[in-house]
Amino acid sequence: MAGSTFDDIARAVGFHPSTVSRALNPDRAGLVKPDMVARGLWSGRTATIGVIVADPGNPFVTPIIHKVAAP
Repeated sequence: MAGSTFDDIARAVGFHPSTVSRALNPDRAGLVKPDMVARGLWSGRTATIGVIVADPGNPFVTPIIHKVAAP
């Protein structure tokens, strides 16, 4: 997209030009963070796993839950 303006890029990716400007500015890029709830609504996928246990205080359950939740 050489020679593209913020407006061109924003239109192509579906964001506001000011968001594109922030994302491309190294001093302000940290201000642009993905919203996982919004991303899940948009994509229809959340990468969420539900775990139901009878006794969460059981010392054998905690390590299993930690393994399930580990990235």
